[in-house]
Amino acid sequence: MRGLSLLIALIPSLALAEGAPPMTDGERAAFGAAVSACWMVDPASPAAGVSVTVAFALSPEGRVIDNRVEMLTHSDAAPEAVELAFQAARRAVLICQVDGYALPAGKYEHWRDVRMNFTAVEALPQ
Repeated sequence: MRGLSLLIALIPSLALAEGAPPMTDGERAAFGAAVSACWMVDPASPAAGVSVTVAFALSPEGRVIDNRVEMLTHSDAAPEAVELAFQAARRAVLICQVDGYALPAGKYEHWRDVRMNFTAVEALPQ
């Protein structure tokens, strides 16, 4: 069984974030869960073994600005597999934003610019 590991790095603007409290672990986890609900990669696909890190900016309403999601880095893999993994990550970010991500408005400076790592990993039984 395949699962998903999402690492979210929120890059606050230093000038703006000084007065706002940082996002809590729970808020970050909820954001990751919202995106991971739309993360779909066929376990048999070459993309299943690829990790990609994407970046995007969010509007105050929690929507991706200009629907622009960029790939920053990826694991070593065939170009076709990397592209498949990136497109799956991009779709996950864009599809799940339907009404905007539910993020704390008072902490916009902390979640405006996002880096998110998508990695398919083995899910361990509990």
